[in-house]
Amino acid sequence: MGLRPLVAVLLLLAAAPLVLADHTFSHRVYVVGRVVDAAGLPVPGVVVNVTFNFPDAGACYDEKSESTSDTGDFLLCRHAHALALEPNVTVRVAGASATRAIDPALRSVAIEIRLPGGRPRGSIQGDRAFNSTFHVAGRVFDLLAEPVDVENVRVNATPRAGANVSVTVGDAPPANATVDEFGNYALDVPFGVVPPGAEVTVRAAGSEHWTAEASPTFRRADVDLVREAPAPAAPRPGSGVGRVPLPDAALTVAAASVACAALARSRPRRP
Repeated sequence: MGLRPLVAVLLLLAAAPLVLADHTFSHRVYVVGRVVDAAGLPVPGVVVNVTFNFPDAGACYDEKSESTSDTGDFLLCRHAHALALEPNVTVRVAGASATRAIDPALRSVAIEIRLPGGRPRGSIQGDRAFNSTFHVAGRVFDLLAEPVDVENVRVNATPRAGANVSVTVGDAPPANATVDEFGNYALDVPFGVVPPGAEVTVRAAGSEHWTAEASPTFRRADVDLVREAPAPAAPRPGSGVGRVPLPDAALTVAAASVACAALARSRPRRP
């Protein structure tokens, strides 16, 4: 392979991680949750409306539904770039509403809504699934050592796509899920009556874990795992400079820069 094709390949490799980070992070905001009625039954098939305190460009390209599932769950994705200084969202469903702050690091928020009255409709299958499982969902991300600018939007995290997540609810056996390309995971753990004080524990990478209370009313927990960026390495003796680990994208960009410099040196000089 000649030097020019090599440079082109390196530049494409450098751009790929940035494009991935752009579409999985800086261009998306997630609103998730579950809706139950006053009796604690799931509310299926009702439209969920969201209003942000910052501009958005509508649903994400892979958005599949704007309504609750048979078990009352919803996951809405909106295409949005820069967030407000203190981002929040208002969710309206079946005459009820709630406003919550959005996590600016993960660009997501979980909202559980309990209607003041009965549900408009029900689902036999949904009721059975609701009463026999406990829903656990969340996001798994790594913070970058240095933020990256992508289309004028600061990207400071990247999804840990493909990572295994182990979930334990109360005394039930552990269940497993895989993090998708957007950093999300979700699963239904078989579970009956939720006793007082029951907990949900989520583990990733074998050691990281987070524990949350298991809600007997909503039978759902949203647990996010974020791995902090590695601290800068200690300076080497006599160097006076520490080595900071670079993200893969930065390493690839550096390699492309070296190749471009080599190409420039290889060109014959004009007289």
